[in-house]
Amino acid sequence: RIAKSEPEPAPQPHLQQRQAPFPGIDGDGGGVLDDGSDDLLRQIGASQREMQAHTRAMQKQLEIVRQARRIEQQQQQQQQQHAPTSSSQAGRGAGGGGDLTELVGKWKGASRLAAEELFELIKGRVEGMGGAKAWRETRKRQLRFGGVADGDGDRGEVGGAEECNEVDEEDGAGLEDEEEGDVGFTMLMMLKSLNIEPEVLGYDPVEDKWKD
Repeated sequence: RIAKSEPEPAPQPHLQQRQAPFPGIDGDGGGVLDDGSDDLLRQIGASQREMQAHTRAMQKQLEIVRQARRIEQQQQQQQQQHAPTSSSQAGRGAGGGGDLTELVGKWKGASRLAAEELFELIKGRVEGMGGAKAWRETRKRQLRFGGVADGDGDRGEVGGAEECNEVDEEDGAGLEDEEEGDVGFTMLMMLKSLNIEPEVLGYDPVEDKWKD
């Protein structure tokens, strides 16, 4: 007879502690950062949302200004082609154009105010990341990444390089000038980064002020 051996105990499952998806954050996703930097992340997120809200508001104002300018130019062309024959018609034409010009001025003023508020927000963030030079380098890297992602191989890299060169030209100061003295973050840099034509708002980059 063969002696029956005692059954071996079933292996206990090895419970491995689940690692957090990111260092300092627990795996449940609802915990807090170990180093207390969650407050900083919340502040950054709130600042980002505030800046995006200002950007959307300014873009809406700018679109109104652009549309009003197109209407104003069309009216001026029509008045030149069909000059009014009577004084009453001339008065009505001048009055309508004057009202539109006044509205354009109001809309432009609101857009300038929104631009100034947005500029103060972005300027603070630019200074926090190391100044205008660091901001420009960050933007260059973003353009290079976008060029490679959107293009095919070397073609994308060339496109990204061309856009990077345009950044220096649009900002009005090259890296060489910044090495001699930091120009600082300007309104022109912000407007160009948002694809906003300075002349639409009446901004003079040379004198760095609004001009009507």
